Amino acid sequence: MLEGALRDPGTRMVTLVGPAGVGKSVLAAAVASTLTPGPAGTPGTPVFDALRGTAPGAGAMPAAGRTLLLLDGCDHARRRSPEAMAALLAAHPGVTVLATALEPLGLYGERTVQVAPLPVPLPHEVETGDPTELGRVPAVVLFVLRATRSCPGFALTEENAEAVGRLCALLEGLPASLELAAGRMRLYSPAALLARLTRSPGALSGGPASTPERHRSLAALAEFGLEGLTADERELVERLSVHEGGFGALGVPRSAEDALDRLLERGVLRLAHPDGARAAEPRYAVPEPVRSYCLARLADAGDGRREEAADEHADRYARLAATAAPRGRGPGPAPWVGRLAHQAGKHHGRREGRGASRGPGGPQGPPGTRKAAPPPFPPPGPRRGRAGARPRAPNPDRGALERLVARGDRATAAATVLACREPWLAQGRLREGTAWCERMPAEGPPGLPEPVLARLTELAGVLALARGETAEAVHLLRSALDRSKRLGDRRQTAAIGAQWGEALLADGDPHGAVAALEPAAAALESMGAAAAAARARTSLARAQHELGRTRAAAKLLDQAQSALRRVGDVRGLAEALRGRAALEADSGEHEDAFRSLREGLRLAEECAEHTRLPWLVEDFALAALRVTPEQRPRVVRLLTASEALRARIGATAPAARRASLAEVSDGLRVRLGWTGFTRARTEGLALGPAGALREALSSPAPARTRTAEEAGPQPLTPRQVQVAMLVAEGMTNRQIAEKLGLSEWTVVNHVRQIMRRLGCSSRIQVAWASGRWS
Repeated sequence: MLEGALRDPGTRMVTLVGPAGVGKSVLAAAVASTLTPGPAGTPGTPVFDALRGTAPGAGAMPAAGRTLLLLDGCDHARRRSPEAMAALLAAHPGVTVLATALEPLGLYGERTVQVAPLPVPLPHEVETGDPTELGRVPAVVLFVLRATRSCPGFALTEENAEAVGRLCALLEGLPASLELAAGRMRLYSPAALLARLTRSPGALSGGPASTPERHRSLAALAEFGLEGLTADERELVERLSVHEGGFGALGVPRSAEDALDRLLERGVLRLAHPDGARAAEPRYAVPEPVRSYCLARLADAGDGRREEAADEHADRYARLAATAAPRGRGPGPAPWVGRLAHQAGKHHGRREGRGASRGPGGPQGPPGTRKAAPPPFPPPGPRRGRAGARPRAPNPDRGALERLVARGDRATAAATVLACREPWLAQGRLREGTAWCERMPAEGPPGLPEPVLARLTELAGVLALARGETAEAVHLLRSALDRSKRLGDRRQTAAIGAQWGEALLADGDPHGAVAALEPAAAALESMGAAAAAARARTSLARAQHELGRTRAAAKLLDQAQSALRRVGDVRGLAEALRGRAALEADSGEHEDAFRSLREGLRLAEECAEHTRLPWLVEDFALAALRVTPEQRPRVVRLLTASEALRARIGATAPAARRASLAEVSDGLRVRLGWTGFTRARTEGLALGPAGALREALSSPAPARTRTAEEAGPQPLTPRQVQVAMLVAEGMTNRQIAEKLGLSEWTVVNHVRQIMRRLGCSSRIQVAWASGRWS
């Protein structure tokens, strides 16, 4: 693209823009070499390389032909004014300028090309630590190439691949940073260097003496990028640096909004987007090494500005969380959940080295903290889960929570933890949420109020249930329920009772689940908690379905779906559609199940769901296998992607479900053969959450059922024959439902299938067709 633009006679000026150290000069020189004569004098366009920022005089310009003028490093004192560049181009019509700069030069007609850092490994690629997979990532490729030059014996191996991947992600793929880190391989192992840089990302220095001064250390790179900003702009960048991993528009003071574009142009601020999310609002981040450099300057200043900025960030996030929490499961929760998650940033971030402690501050909290007595969380017994699983690294809301705890504002910190419930569940940040639930009661005196402890215990149980640790979830939720009953909080007791019933169902006790969910749903409904009551009915429908009470389950799902659509609870509706699909599949209506699950996946995409996504994707894959068996490779990809996503968020499927999926996979392996099955699994591992959604939603819909004229009458099931005969008698759907003991929705579905199988377009035609049978 760049070479084509320069060859275009209509192009007079192209500027490569990007942060310091991104490789603009290297790219410009490489492109110029393809457009200029070679060493042997091969024909081409002459080039005048003005690396000192001074253009050749008018007498040095050729009188005819096209000339490429390379102006490298047009920044600060060497930056040319738009007027001077316009005069140069006007005086020499055959000249095309290729410039490099931190930001556009502002000339009319200037074409800018943004040079971005190299792509870094995705979190699941880092976690797997596969040298072959990581060796294809551009940032890792450059690191390994430079490391082998510095240390000839260096190679990417299974032992160091994870550390190398984390290093490249920590340095955000900036080529100059990667080369500085690679040069240290002669002194440190990748793991040792990672540990050092995790503590101080701006500590790298020691670039070759032949390179410009700004490329010899990360601090020099950062200072070069900040040079020329006004005092107010520099102060704004420093204040924004306290946001760990990024921030939404609400993280920017209103008085500073006009400066954002200027900082984006300069490259000391960048746009960042959550994985797979289509953000309605921009999200920003201060890139490395600028962020670490600014934080170090704030700390060295000792004037309290860093603490002031951290307090401002913490207070703003706490206010946003408090505003979003009441709406998180009420009318229209998706925008508020999305806004809070968007403000917090991506659901995954940097990962700390192998063996890092579990969650913020580790299981016991930071040094000097102690467990409260008596413990607010009763010992649940040994914890299950994936052996050796490491926590996700701290996220942006962790920075706000850490600051609230550090300044002793435990009440606000606990309230913010509770407000993060829906974003953490939607984003699959289960380990992080669990760590905070365990940490808050242990943060020393004064103790938290009993109602807050009850809610923290409930949240810990909900997160345990999401991880698949059902016994622990039942234990924690039972404890939270007892606390809530002692407090006399009816609404909270009903809400926890609904969660406890869901945990009992997941733990294999549908009778206990029904006993807990029925009163909880009724109580929530009576208190006006429509969304919570509808979610409880969804869980109750699943319990009734497990007990074989399909009529009751269908009726409950009718009520739940209607309420969830009315209040706009996207996450709850997606789960209700999954329950509906299970009923449809059991009754043989596989095409309807396919459509219900497709709608559920669209809703999951809308709210960036991760925790329940594996369940939806697996059910959809199985439905696709039933209605379109030729999609076996796609089914393998989807099942593999859901398995990887579960491992990524730290969740496990129930043993019975794992056994069922393993049986399906064994059958697919036989049908596809070892090569085809392995290829599909490899492709599935590379999908990620967004890719799994795209793969599922691109699945073709089931083929249209042929009409009676095309294929002759299709056989009806005995139940469908009963319904058809009652339709012929002139009964309404409600009357048929009452006579046969079915839900009205089930009758509607039967009538639809009867009309489809008989090729009828109205109930009158169904009655006529039924009359022929008598």
